[in-house]
Amino acid sequence: MNPSALNTVTAFVSEHLNELHQFLKSISFSRAIRVVIAVSLPVLTGMQLGHVEIGLALSLGAFWSSFSDVTGSFRHKKFGILFSAALITLVSFIKGYLDFELWLLLPILGSLTFAIAYISVYGFRASLVSFSGLMALVLSFSHDSEVLEIYQQAILLGVGGLWYLLLSKLWYRVNPKAETEEFLSETYLLTAEFIETRGKLISPDEDHEKLQAELQKLQSKLTDNHKTLREILILSRKASGLSNYQDKRLLVFEQLVGMLETAIANPG
Repeated sequence: MNPSALNTVTAFVSEHLNELHQFLKSISFSRAIRVVIAVSLPVLTGMQLGHVEIGLALSLGAFWSSFSDVTGSFRHKKFGILFSAALITLVSFIKGYLDFELWLLLPILGSLTFAIAYISVYGFRASLVSFSGLMALVLSFSHDSEVLEIYQQAILLGVGGLWYLLLSKLWYRVNPKAETEEFLSETYLLTAEFIETRGKLISPDEDHEKLQAELQKLQSKLTDNHKTLREILILSRKASGLSNYQDKRLLVFEQLVGMLETAIANPG
């Protein structure tokens, strides 16, 4: 193999290994590991102890509650998971005792479904809480436990949500800076790309429509990142008080926002 081809292959492998490394370090991969542990551990433990139904109920509760574990401050995550666990428990309990004639069952189910779906109007995290409740309602029709009472299964589903919250809390204690660092790093890169693309608008030889479309996409991503960082940094600072780490990150965040505003106001 000639040196040029070897360099190309080496660069290709190096680039993809770096992408793999970044993915393994990402909060998305970390969240996936949490869900796997939260779902598989109760089932495996239940199988070993001869209580598969209990393990399955705990796993389902943990899985449905995990939908609310999205990026943002841990305080908002905590309340999202708690509300999901409470909603799952309530929905499973109500559904378990819905033993009516079809003409009465349909309007009750319709009203219950509408009430759960209506929660989603209060924001993105609320929509995930609503989705958890709807999933619990739908899947509860496909599985009726022959071992557990209705109230026992409902309580165990809620306990499964609390188990996922405990696991998330422990995970957060191990690496509380992960989300902040990842979003700041991504914001650095997006801001640099935005400024570079914005500067190209000066040249009359460039495709301005294409550049404007790219700028809109970048600005949308940056706006989302700024919103998430603002939530993480400010709420974390309120919860933990004065912190040298948080103060430095807030200062960097302020500079990044200023750079974006300057780039928007000045094309070159």
